[in-house]
Amino acid sequence: MQQTFLPSGRVKWFPKCEWLGDGLFRSLLTGKEYGVGSQTKVVETNYVKVEVPAMRPPPYAVATGVDLVAPNDLANTTTHHAHYTICGAGKTGIDSCLWLLNNGVDPDNITWIMPRDPMYLDRSSLQPGEQFAERVRERIKRQSKAIMLASSMNDCIQRLKECGQLIQLDEDITPMTFHAAIVTTAELEQFHQIKDVVRKGRIVSISADKVEMTKESYVPVSDTLYVDCTATALLRVPPVSVFQGNKIVLQTVRFCQPVFSAALIGFIEKVHDDDTTKNELCRPVRYPDVPKDYPLLQLQTHLNTIRWSKDEKLVE
Repeated sequence: MQQTFLPSGRVKWFPKCEWLGDGLFRSLLTGKEYGVGSQTKVVETNYVKVEVPAMRPPPYAVATGVDLVAPNDLANTTTHHAHYTICGAGKTGIDSCLWLLNNGVDPDNITWIMPRDPMYLDRSSLQPGEQFAERVRERIKRQSKAIMLASSMNDCIQRLKECGQLIQLDEDITPMTFHAAIVTTAELEQFHQIKDVVRKGRIVSISADKVEMTKESYVPVSDTLYVDCTATALLRVPPVSVFQGNKIVLQTVRFCQPVFSAALIGFIEKVHDDDTTKNELCRPVRYPDVPKDYPLLQLQTHLNTIRWSKDEKLVE
């Protein structure tokens, strides 16, 4: 912002402000209100809501005296604890487990609360860069073959696992959630060091002598530090038109690629004039929630890619 955008003379920056709607926003420091021009396009970046643990209290009751932190506070912990409990099995939960293991915490001193077993993407076939290009091409071929040969959704998921596209923590338990978290096989081996994996539903409350869950409660180890990793990250909202007159509603238009999607939406806004054409090129691809979402969202991504390849202004 300070080194590139503002010196260009093409950007004005209004930090510490809140959007009021109808083209108005207000400074949180001075209370001064500002208005945008009638021909100004407003880019709505918060339609797909972001929720991380540090942004809200945990969605369960925590008794006085229970030590609980958000993941970003884990690195600032200076007090030794006899035990650590990771609450949640998403990417944040994964990273918190890895951080503890990599910092020398005994796996026997870690409990991992996993409301639903997750399905992961294998990082080995998703690495960017020319040196990995051939591996990525092979991955696309294997994935396409798996999807085309599948006789049902369950068969499709099984074939995607067999070709190395999807991996899971425990082969004996059917994954019930998929948020496109990416892990390596080496990380997966580290996870297997943690033997105390609690699969008793969602947390209802935590006290010094009981962790109450939706399926069954258990007695925790004394002097436990809990790490809340239960936030959804990106909330799943109904897709809407990206281009709406003087408003642009940012959404992903390629599977789990928000940065690429924002850049493409900006480029299409620049090279095309009518909303109908722009929306045809920017059909939203929502975020996944369960494994069976993956093939459908890949289909939507491929259909968008075909539309882009037929647009002269995008292939120039």
